[in-house]
Amino acid sequence: AVVNIEAIQQVEMPQRRGGYDPFLEFFGIPQDYGRGDGRPQYREQRAGGSGVIISGDGYIVTNNHVVADASEGSIVVQLYSGEEYPAAIVGTDSMNDVALLKIDAEELTPAQFGDSEELVVVDECFAIGNPLSVRHQSTFSNGIISALNRNVEVNGYSMTLLQTTAALNEGSSGGPLINLYGQVIGIDNMKIMSSTSTV
Repeated sequence: AVVNIEAIQQVEMPQRRGGYDPFLEFFGIPQDYGRGDGRPQYREQRAGGSGVIISGDGYIVTNNHVVADASEGSIVVQLYSGEEYPAAIVGTDSMNDVALLKIDAEELTPAQFGDSEELVVVDECFAIGNPLSVRHQSTFSNGIISALNRNVEVNGYSMTLLQTTAALNEGSSGGPLINLYGQVIGIDNMKIMSSTSTV
């Protein structure tokens, strides 16, 4: 029920001040990069993450930041079997960092969901994801629930999250946090870099 997600995002480039730059010319970087005239310029960037199949007919939940600013038609979902499908964004919620995708597939095995309201601190849990894309597909890391209802502010949005000691890595975003019964109790969405705990 865990999938790998890849997308091509359009990322705004920083503005460059000044005129001709021989350093840019030496490395073959176009001189109109970040012209400094206020007009935004963009470059393509490959983004990756994980997702959770929530229905047999192809609905998948992931993080909004995994697919935000994706170029049209660039989102690809890879199942555990290796099959790949183009995905369409059905809806997003940037405040809660959640996105719903749809692929044209049938008879998929959806995840089972538990009740996060029943969790207590020190409950065991597992984070599943695809760190560093498909090279480490469906990596498990174990930990405990270390805090409930942790208020975290990111990019001006306040979110109330579960905190876990389970390791998260780049590419784990959008993957499930599961309990001992294999039920999804949360969606992995951020790593706090200044401590050994992750949220």
